[in-house]
Amino acid sequence: MNTQDNLAKMDFIIIGAGAAGSAAAKCFTAAGLAARSALVEQHSEPGGSAGYFSRGAPLRTFDAGATQLIECDRGQLQRTVFELSPAEAQSPTESIFEKIPSITQHWHDSDRKIVLHDNGKVEWKGSRQPTALELEELATLEKFIALCAQEADWMWKVLGRIPRFPLQTFSDVLRALFVFLGVPWKKKFLFPFVFFLNCEQMMKIQGVRRGGIAWDVLSGLLIDTTQNSPGKSPWLAAAMGISILQRGIWRCRAGMRAYFRPMIASFTQRGGQYMPNERLTRLESTPEGFRLTLFNQRNNTERTCETHGSVLLNMTKVSGEFGIWFESNPKILALLIVTGKPDGVHLPSTLLLKTNPSGKNLRGFIRSLRPPVSLPSCRVHFTSPFLRAAIRRIQADFGFSPQQSM
Repeated sequence: MNTQDNLAKMDFIIIGAGAAGSAAAKCFTAAGLAARSALVEQHSEPGGSAGYFSRGAPLRTFDAGATQLIECDRGQLQRTVFELSPAEAQSPTESIFEKIPSITQHWHDSDRKIVLHDNGKVEWKGSRQPTALELEELATLEKFIALCAQEADWMWKVLGRIPRFPLQTFSDVLRALFVFLGVPWKKKFLFPFVFFLNCEQMMKIQGVRRGGIAWDVLSGLLIDTTQNSPGKSPWLAAAMGISILQRGIWRCRAGMRAYFRPMIASFTQRGGQYMPNERLTRLESTPEGFRLTLFNQRNNTERTCETHGSVLLNMTKVSGEFGIWFESNPKILALLIVTGKPDGVHLPSTLLLKTNPSGKNLRGFIRSLRPPVSLPSCRVHFTSPFLRAAIRRIQADFGFSPQQSM
């Protein structure tokens, strides 16, 4: 049986074997769905931004990507996912992870160093004493890190509860929504605004000076975590990224392969199909499902396959012609929340694309679940013209009825 036939028979196709894709594969494994799922990865190794590059003949692979993990303490999210349905002969978790108490940022044009500790404190290191302005910058940085830890704490707690995944029934949808019941009521009220507020705006509000020490340190943390600049990092994602040290940073003693290879092994040992070196170049919706165009980077061949199942995309950024397709396709769900970047469409870490036979919006998607449910109209009260326009666009695409009160 060739790959096309294999994919056509799959109920779930996961695109991308980075952190989100590997976690999705783990959840599918724990749910007993691995044998009905395929995991497609464009690189030769899993891991996403914790990636690798290959050189030489014979080909040699070098671990050159991210080297840190978060939430690896007992009971925390990363460790919980790692220990779901462990692979055969998987090493004990304690022998894999090593905790890092602090991180240091260096400046190439001086011997100045800024040390960020896991208790939120900021320390200056250098051959001279800091000036009054630099002390003020350090105080601002410490306050902003504390703000991020406070704002992101509730979201970390929400993410600590792994919902049933994938969503196949109405009870699965309710279970996923109930995860957010623990969010404080003030946070629930402010939750929609995090999609319209970026980190740069919050930095300016908090008095972080552009080009100063605090700005440089925060920008460096965002490049490492959200993989974007302050102006292109949504506030909530940025707060979570900046607060990672307080959540606990960990390093794999044997490199990131010690984390990702057991994740994939758990999936394949239970019947999952893992396909490395396959790059998704085109994704089209069909009346029955989706048509995928895959380019094999090892033998330079391209092929097209169709599936009646669901497709899960795990990408941090989609740009160019591919991004335009996402913006214009009415079957894509939960995307308009994070659109509008000039260099392409930014997706959430895991986005479920579901075949939608009864409609081209969220109402139709929910109807396609069994048992069928109804989605009530949504009434919102916003005065900002920008927010009104954004909400109207979301309502139109998701099938909500616009209200005159807007």
